[in-house]
Amino acid sequence: MQERTKCSCGNGCHFDFFEKRLSYCFRVFARYVSFRPWTFIVLPVLVTIGLSFGGFYLDHNSDAVYLYTPVNAPSKVEQQLFYDVWESGNEARATPGRTVIDYGLAHVIVTAKDHTNILKVETTADAIAFNEYIVHNISITAGGNEYRYVDLCMKWKNRCHENNQIAILSAIYHKPTPYAKLTYPRFSYHHVRYYIGSALGDVHVDQETGEVRDAGAWLLVYQLSHKTPTESALGIQWLEELEAHLLNFKHPTLEVTFSHSQTLSSEMSKNGLYLAPKIPITFAVLIIYTLLCTVTLMWKSRIPWVDWTRSTPWLAFAGVIGAGMGVSTTIGLLSLCGVQFCEVISAMPFLVVCKYSAVCTSSDVADVVSCFC
Repeated sequence: MQERTKCSCGNGCHFDFFEKRLSYCFRVFARYVSFRPWTFIVLPVLVTIGLSFGGFYLDHNSDAVYLYTPVNAPSKVEQQLFYDVWESGNEARATPGRTVIDYGLAHVIVTAKDHTNILKVETTADAIAFNEYIVHNISITAGGNEYRYVDLCMKWKNRCHENNQIAILSAIYHKPTPYAKLTYPRFSYHHVRYYIGSALGDVHVDQETGEVRDAGAWLLVYQLSHKTPTESALGIQWLEELEAHLLNFKHPTLEVTFSHSQTLSSEMSKNGLYLAPKIPITFAVLIIYTLLCTVTLMWKSRIPWVDWTRSTPWLAFAGVIGAGMGVSTTIGLLSLCGVQFCEVISAMPFLVVCKYSAVCTSSDVADVVSCFC
């Protein structure tokens, strides 16, 4: 009996079980398409147009913590534990200095424009006026009602934190008494110790007396209530209004810098707004690029002629358009299915279209065909 030959990589055996069947399926499909070309041109265009309207239902999500950390991350559990223990959400016992989670929180750093002592009388007066402007003048309108900081703040003992430490510390600095001297980072007032390490910055202390000689910055804290979704939404709107005012803030003696709980999310949204207008320009440039790269020239009597036998500009053009249709259809379909849209995904069209344009400008037939696979 003849011994059965064992297959190995070197004796010509092929593992093409799936390849043969896939080739047969593609051959049948290609024959079917060749007899009905307009069906496979018009139908994808109509589907793309229809599903692209799903873009009107985009649900943006720019929460950096949600997007870049696992849902059940240990850090979130630990953060929630700190939040519960310190009771930051309980307004009866909450203080802005003990906030662990920065929801609805804004920090504003105030410095003197000439980089001198922020505790000077005139500079302190300007800082107090600036704080009063934020607390009482910056407002938003929602549902026909006007809301200011005093309406949205997290209250402690039924009062907002309005950064009254500016006037108190400045008064102690200029008029110290045996019962109240401004030392750092703690000072005593009528035998009660207070911590002011986070209220002042760039502090210089007299080495002999321990009293503050000068300081370079005030840290102002604005804490908004976020117990309910409505309060959170109003707080975000007020923080955005605060940002708009501070970006345009100009003062002869003060300089301000700020950050708030929506700063990172806002910057992520700006990336999307920056990239979106450039998508049509990118498509136009890539179409021109692919057309030029797939045109083959031949010379006759020192005159260049297009060799239409080897040139495939329309195939490359269709590849770029197909990639764009795929991006538009995908975004629209996922939006209709309720999938949230992350601003970082705004870079996706550039990556997809550039990839397909690079493949479709290849001279390899297999690479060109892969544009449509």
